[in-house]
This record gives sequence, structure tokens and C-alpha cells, in this order.
Amino acid sequence: MTDYNIEYKDHIVENPNRFRQTVVAPGIVDLVPIWVENPSQVIQEGTPVNADLFDKLRANVTRRSETFAATASQTVFNLTKAYLVGQGRLDVYISGVKQRSGIDFTETNPTRFTLSEGLDAGTVVEAVYFSASQALSEDLIEQVQAAEAATIAANDAADEANDAATGALTANLNWKEPVNNLTALNALASPQARDTRQTKDTGNVYRYDGSAWVLIQTMDPNAINALDTRITTQLAEKANQLQVYMSQSNATRYFAHRGASNVAPENTMAAFEFAGELGFAGIETDTWRTSDGVWVCIHDETVDRTTNGTGTVTALTSTYINSLTIDGGLNVALYDGLKVPTLEQYMRVCKKYNCVAAVEVKGTGASAYLHEIIDMARELGMYNQLHLIIGDQATATALRAIDKNVIIHHLTGTSQASIDFVKGLGNTVAAMVYTAITPAVVESFHAEGIPLSTYGMSTLSQILELLSKNVDFIIADNHGGDVK
Repeated sequence: MTDYNIEYKDHIVENPNRFRQTVVAPGIVDLVPIWVENPSQVIQEGTPVNADLFDKLRANVTRRSETFAATASQTVFNLTKAYLVGQGRLDVYISGVKQRSGIDFTETNPTRFTLSEGLDAGTVVEAVYFSASQALSEDLIEQVQAAEAATIAANDAADEANDAATGALTANLNWKEPVNNLTALNALASPQARDTRQTKDTGNVYRYDGSAWVLIQTMDPNAINALDTRITTQLAEKANQLQVYMSQSNATRYFAHRGASNVAPENTMAAFEFAGELGFAGIETDTWRTSDGVWVCIHDETVDRTTNGTGTVTALTSTYINSLTIDGGLNVALYDGLKVPTLEQYMRVCKKYNCVAAVEVKGTGASAYLHEIIDMARELGMYNQLHLIIGDQATATALRAIDKNVIIHHLTGTSQASIDFVKGLGNTVAAMVYTAITPAVVESFHAEGIPLSTYGMSTLSQILELLSKNVDFIIADNHGGDVK
């Protein structure tokens, strides 16, 4: 669905589980707020409500999406339900682009609309509307608004209780970087009460009680993963670092750069699966469009560095790329037969682990096909978790012209002009290399309500420094974790 409901847009972003999507028929989807499942959830106790009145209520807060494939020169489209004509309750999209009522289309009657110009055969047309033929009375509107306000308050209270519980669990631990062994731990100068560290040789966790290091948790690193000694060590360190990050911030989200690329070869299904298992909030990848229109996950413009093939991705067919084998990347010898994943395969992994799909779109002319990525995310149920990383202003502007709501990470500078451009895009994160991040830069973007994401760091100390500067997203090569 292109834009379910302007009135409830923020709720879709913040509380996606508060809506129930029902596929009515092929090409027809209803979105029903869960708080309007029955009269007792909406109408004040003791208020008489008949079936007709409640059906009218449901119709006025339920959006319906109907998708059509136009025939040649078609202008007239019939809907399965009625809407209120002239009340701004019908939105029409052609190939994802919103049309202007009264100019590009006419609300012909309660079950029909007419386009001003005929379409080519196969053009996708979407109608999104309130399926209500009668307006609500003012008193019922007030009761609906009161019920919605109560739902929001209950959700806020639950979030606050969860935050308080999380804070209580971590209040007595002050996580520090791990050390090699117990000898190195005891040699540390001036530890502070509540300092907590892990020893790499055993995986054990110690807390300083003010006079000595006290063992509080034992761990066998070999039990984390038996695949390989080297991978086992890396995973053990990551498990600890996840706890470090969770104790440092309740806001920053960590994305795995090209998947868990320090465990498995970059931009492979193995790297994506590891990132999901390690608990990253998001998985970052790069995507190019092949000559036959398939989006694949690979960083470079050519396949030469990471596969046994050669050639420019955009000039190659998906069949040829699928015939190649990954032969470059960390620990590649441990993985037999790795292939270049398609973007769809990557998104399915993100959905499996409930991760954000952070996709850097590459290639000259890619802006003409951005709608394909958005449509793919919708079909897979990943639209609300799709973040598109865009490097140039022209492509970012083209993306906004076809979709106002998808989140963009725009690679930008720190000037006032950059801030103004990002703010003008809306729903956009300012992305920049970590060396450009200073407290003043963070403050200037946050003052305009713009989140910040950063990349390029490779050490724990660099990440902890960025946490102290309150960045919102960290796209990391070697460290990460989820702070949901």
C-alpha cells in the first residue's frame, strides 16, 4: 500500500502492531486499527450502539487499498466499496506517484474515479480510500478520539515501564573494554567500583567491588560457536561488546556493515545470517541492478574483487552473476559455494531476524528504478524496515518524488546548506564518515530534528567515543549489537 492513512502515518511508524492488515482479494488490502475490533473497545460503557452505527465507525477508520493493472488507454476505474466524494478521502497513485484530485483525476461517483488521460497497458494504478459512504457524527468522533488517546497513553506507559526495568538491570554494571586474562585485569590502574570487564582467555566476567575483582559470570567461549577457533573468539568478543553497547545507550542503533563481514565474506548470505544471529538492529548492504533488471548485493562496480568472474555488474546478466562463486573476503576458505545474493534474498534474511534493511543504492541511472526496491519491500512486508542509503542529491530528490515516507540515509556534509537539504527531504537521516562527527555537528543536526548515522570506524574505542556524542546509527565493520 502506498500511503495507508495520512491521519495515522506516525502511528504506523511508531506502533506498527496496532494495525491489522487483511488481504481481501488479489490487489485489495484493508488496514484496520486493532482498537476498533469491537464496540466495547471504543464506545463508552453503557452507551447503546447498534450494528449499523458500529459498521459506520469501522468504515470511517479503515483504509482500503485497491491495485489495478491498466488496459491500453483506460481512464475509468471502479472500486469495490464506496467513499465520500469531495471529502478528500480518495488518493490515487500511478506507478507509485500520487495524483492531484480535480486535475489528474476526478471523483466520478462513490465507487468510481476517472483519470484525465489514458494509460499504457500494464501501468499500475493504486487507489487508497476510506471505505465509508456516510460521515461519522460529532459525538462518535469524540469517542473514537478519546479511545485512540487512551491507547497511546497505555503504550507510552508500557514503554516507560520497560525502560525503567532495563535501567534497573544495568544500574550496577559499568562495562569496560575486555582484557586478555586475569593477570592483565589485576594489573589495571585505578579501577572504579562497578567497573565490569570480561577476560578474553576464559570469557569470564568480573566486577570491581571497590577493593577486588569479583567473578560474576563464567563462560566457555568454545560453546558459542564450534565452527572455527578464530570465529569462536570473534563471536565471544561480539557477545560481550553487545552488552557494552546496551549499557552505554538506549538510543543508538547498530547496523552490520555488509553483514557480519569480519566473520564471513562481505555481502554474502553467511554474513547476513551471522549479523541477524548476533543481534544487530540492522544489516547494511550495497546493491546494483543487472542488465536484465535483477538487484544483487555486491559492493564494487565490478565482480572482479570478490568473485571468480569478471565484468561490470550493470553490464552482466543475473544468470551469469549467479553462476559465479565468491572467492574473496574474510574467512572465505571456510565457506564452500557462496554466491552473490539477490536483494530479495537479503531482505528475507532481514525479515527473518526483524532487522532494518539498510540498502545503499549504487549505479548511474539507478534513480529510474528505485520504485522496484520499494515495491519489493512492500511485497515482502519490509517497507517499514527499509532504509535507503543515497549518495547524491539528485537521486535523493528523485526518491522523494516517488515516496515521501521511506527512510533515507543521505551521505552529506556538515554545512548549513547540507542541513537544509536533508531537512527538506523529510524522513531523512544525515550520514557521514565518523571523522566528521563532532559534538557541534551532532548538535547542529539534532537542533533541526535530523538524526545522524556514521560509518568507517573499526575499533571499540572509536564506537564508544561516538556513543558519547549521541549519534543515532552506527554502521560498523567490527563491532555491534542491538539496543532495541
